[in-house]
Amino acid sequence: MTSKAFSSQGFEVHIGISDAVLVNDDGSESFIEIGEVVDVDPPSPTRDTIDVTHMKSDIKEFISGLMDGGSATLNCNFIPDDAGQLECREAFTAGQLRNFRFDFNTTLTPNRLKVKGVIVGMPQKASTNDKAGLSVSIKVSSIYSWVNQ
Repeated sequence: MTSKAFSSQGFEVHIGISDAVLVNDDGSESFIEIGEVVDVDPPSPTRDTIDVTHMKSDIKEFISGLMDGGSATLNCNFIPDDAGQLECREAFTAGQLRNFRFDFNTTLTPNRLKVKGVIVGMPQKASTNDKAGLSVSIKVSSIYSWVNQ
């Protein structure tokens, strides 16, 4: 059987240019690509469990609790004048909830992950004989939406 695996080359991450609290989810919002992303850890949700074990239980019993959207991390070449990186800094400074798109470079569908999130960290890095780097940490604050590009 032939694999359906695909290359991550061409993967893109975009940030919405408006506060997500004020934007309609009608698809009309403009997005800016975050430039020179070198690797991404996309969001990975988890779900809490609620212990409902009682005195007649034979084993611990659980029901589903709330879902946590998880976090995403983007590592980039630090480009001080990149429009997407500047938009990230603006959102971080303002503490704004923003829309994000993670576009996978594949013809398989769905191939775009959409989430709302807050940028919670933007550490920069500079080392001898190395490139300047930027890491963008996003805390997800929405249900995931998988759509076609």
